[in-house]
Amino acid sequence: MKPSSAKPSVCFVALSGYNVISGVGETGHIGGAEVQQAVMSRWLIDNGYSVSFVTYDHGQREAVTGSGVRVFIAYDRDRGWPGLRFFFPRWSGLWSAMRRTNADIYYQRGAGIETGLCALWCWLKGKTFIYGSANDRDLARSLPYLKNRREKLLYRLGLRLANAVITQTKTQQVLLKDSFEISSHIVRNSGWLPSAQQSDSTSARSILWVGRFIRLKRLEFLLDVAEANQDYRFVIVGSGDEKLPYVQGLLARASSLSNVELKGHVPYQKMLSYYQEASIVCSTSSQEGFPNVFVEAWSTGTPVLSTLDPDRIITQSGAGWVAGTVDEFQVILDKLLVDESKLIAAKDAALMLYNKSYCVSANMPKFESIVISIFKARILQRSGET
Repeated sequence: MKPSSAKPSVCFVALSGYNVISGVGETGHIGGAEVQQAVMSRWLIDNGYSVSFVTYDHGQREAVTGSGVRVFIAYDRDRGWPGLRFFFPRWSGLWSAMRRTNADIYYQRGAGIETGLCALWCWLKGKTFIYGSANDRDLARSLPYLKNRREKLLYRLGLRLANAVITQTKTQQVLLKDSFEISSHIVRNSGWLPSAQQSDSTSARSILWVGRFIRLKRLEFLLDVAEANQDYRFVIVGSGDEKLPYVQGLLARASSLSNVELKGHVPYQKMLSYYQEASIVCSTSSQEGFPNVFVEAWSTGTPVLSTLDPDRIITQSGAGWVAGTVDEFQVILDKLLVDESKLIAAKDAALMLYNKSYCVSANMPKFESIVISIFKARILQRSGET
């Protein structure tokens, strides 16, 4: 659909987002924030919006992708002298790219220095800035996962200057209010499938795990489960920094288990078949926002078995199971082997939940209404000032 001049243009400041929006392959980390912004951009373009992304410099050219996204380059993250590169090329490069997009709305997701820099530029230029939380830890008062005072100061500045803040769950909304006395809108994560369809897998013996090999994701927890359940097949999609002893230990242990398959990194565009072939998707993180793997699993009618249950969605919907220990995982898996009807019921609940609450058509109209209302309010404010 051709972009409408009556609709505001939207720029996603997603420095690590080039891989997922271009589909070109290995250009760095793809996380949940990048995937969600790609999903959002696709819906916006389909509904007549002009969309751009500001990303790292991976050697690509500034151009329009096949999906209609305009890409603008901020900086090469490996360039510059330590201590000085914060100002050049990072600060200067980010603001330069934002200026070249000439968008009406700027959206940035996840806690970092970019939050403050984006918000400050928008404030100076009279543009609209929307911040989206990516994880519960983004909203902890002490911001323990930000590295230094400068990062924390800029992030807090960004929250204060934002024209709107969007959270993923009620839990995050409460955390933000308690920690920073800032109100927010809740917009759920959305799956990428144009229409949900149930997978053909009916066996309870195929379990999929997807994620980065970092301590927060706790792959070792899954390996404990796999070691105790030799009758199950465990498929692991993901990778990590193999220079780290932690990752080396995970790879060695996984390779030693005959019922574990290591698939390594799989491009985002090729993940659908893995969800369709799994009977259960397993999440073992110690902390999350709202995992994309939940939404992606549910879009194929695949239930989840998780250590976390944001807003008690899993428990209330029946779209999976929640367990905090290896023994609790064991009890659930044993029950599914004995009574496969429980798996079938969970698959039906997963598909129903996705269609009702996590497809783009259920969530993006709310995001659109937030964008439009804020944009119109800003126009009226500026006209009143003149």
